[in-house]
Parts: sequence; C-alpha cells; structure tokens
Amino acid sequence: MNNRGIKSMLTGVIAFLSVATTTISAPILLDTIEYQNLNGSLLKSNRDLMNNTYELLNNEGILISASFDDKYRGLINLGGGDFATKLGIFSESKKDFNNGVGVDFRRDSLSFMALQHFGPYFTFNIGYGNVKNKYVTGAKLEADNIIGGVSFTKELIPSLTYNFLGESEIGKNKMRGPLGSSGSFYAYSFGMLNTVTKQAELPILDGMQVSLGLRTVAFGHDDIDTGVAGAKVDANMEFSNSIVAMVDMKKYFDLTDMVRLNLVTTFLYEKELMNENDWRDEVISGGISRRYGDTFKNESFGDLSAIFRAELDFASGIVLGAILRVQTDADVDGGFEIRYKL
Repeated sequence: MNNRGIKSMLTGVIAFLSVATTTISAPILLDTIEYQNLNGSLLKSNRDLMNNTYELLNNEGILISASFDDKYRGLINLGGGDFATKLGIFSESKKDFNNGVGVDFRRDSLSFMALQHFGPYFTFNIGYGNVKNKYVTGAKLEADNIIGGVSFTKELIPSLTYNFLGESEIGKNKMRGPLGSSGSFYAYSFGMLNTVTKQAELPILDGMQVSLGLRTVAFGHDDIDTGVAGAKVDANMEFSNSIVAMVDMKKYFDLTDMVRLNLVTTFLYEKELMNENDWRDEVISGGISRRYGDTFKNESFGDLSAIFRAELDFASGIVLGAILRVQTDADVDGGFEIRYKL
C-alpha cells in the first residue's frame, strides 16, 4: 500500500472514531449540561432571600404586591412594637438566560418566612423555600430549602446607622435530565450583608438616605451523582464578595387633607469583586473534565438598577402604589401594591 493509500485509510479511521465519540458522548453532555446553571442559581437564591427578608423586616402593616413578571408578595405585621412578629409569603416566576454559557430556564420559587423582633436591635427569622428550574432542554431541578437568618441594627451616631443581615438556606436538590437521568444532592448558601446608612438632607426633598455595604456569600454543594454513567460533579464551594450601594429619595405632595402623593426614587448598584461573576463548576464525564460557568450577569462595570414608586397615601392608613423597575441589562418590570399601615 502506498503512502497515499495509508493516508486515506488513516483519514477514514479518524473520521469513524470522531463520529463514534460524538455519538457516545453527546447524550452524556446533553444530560449534564444543566449543571452549569447550578452555581448561579444558588447565589441568586441567597440574594433574593436577603431582599425578601429586608422587605419583611421593614414592613409595618399589611402589604400585598404583584408585578408584571409574575412576582408576588404578601406581608403582615402581627403587632407587638419592638417585639413584633411578622409573616411573609414570596412567589416569583422568571425566565433566566444563559448569557452564552448554558441553557435557558424558567425559575419558579415560593417561600414562607416568619420573623421575630427582639427589642429594637435584633431579629430572627426562619422559613421554608421551594425552587423549580425548568430548562429548555426538558430537564428539571427542584430544591426544598430550610431558611434561617438574623439581623442587627444600631445607630452609631445621630443619622448614621450600622445594619447587619445574615441569611442561610440549605436543602436537598433533585435533578432530572432530559434523557431520563436523575441525581440528588445537598446545596447550601450562607450570606451576610454589612451596611452603613446615612440620613441626608436636601432642601428639595422630604427624605434621603445613602447606604454603602459589603455583601459576602458562600455557596456550594456536595458530590453529585448525575445518574449518567461516568458523569459526576465534585463537591464545590465558592465565594462572592460585592460592593452594594443605595440612594433613596422621597418627595411628598399634599393633594387634599385626606390624600398625600408620595414619590420615591431608589438607585441600587452592585459590583462583584471576585471572579467577575464567573463561578465555575466541573463536570467529569468519561474522564474528560468540563469547566462550566454560571448564569449570572458578567458586567465588568457592575449592575445598576432604578426603582420609581408613586403612592397615594390616604389618611385612613391605606396606601396604593405603582412601581417601575429598570436595570442595566434592559430588564424592565412594573407592578402594583396595596398597603395598610398599622
């Protein structure tokens, strides 16, 4: 056989092996690709948990809210002054995009929380949360989490306040792949937010405060048996540190003796300090390691959002509000709420 014949035969063998390898590995990759969304979901879940706790912590009555992107809130303050008990239910359904590193999925979450004040400084909260990710590939991930957290508030000097918020969740996750594989594992997140808030004064405003803080979240999972032969995800723990800043401005207009118009504008900014929002997991399949990124926004300049709120504040204690939220990733959302102030 001449050199041309040998070369032709080798080319054919390589082509056959390439096709065979693709045929064998494609199902494995398809049935594990959703795991690359895992870390981003864990971090987002803890940040959402902190936001929910903050809302419940500052609720002074009864609140019901709904947004156009299927986000609902129901909060109630049972009274008790500095020893108040508060209950909250939080529901959200939102499509998350892969940002080029994974697959799109819809995230549905439902959580219940009870919060107890212990005097003017401390609170403790406990709750339960359920999260379901439905991927465009047909895969599904469901998590049942136990929630717990504490907060501490102390005025350092007049008009300057220190706030600490710590939140954690841990629970069992079940992943079912599009080809029928299934895996279960425990995942967790522990987050804390330290902020300093300054009450400021401007002649044209009726209220203004500026906050600056540091958010730290540790999140991860144990070893994952994906249910696919030869494919596994090793236990992994990651850290996120981000700068958080807020400016909140209020202006009031008396429409009548019985109704006041409240205009509130809030600017929020968050900048990740580690990994540029790129926490990676590793799926080992057939001895081949694939580093997977997460689904979080990878914006080098940070994430800026603006919240505009208009409220009709009645003397009876009822407040009707309309809300518009705009983020730097062009995510625009609005909604309505009704409150009753105790």
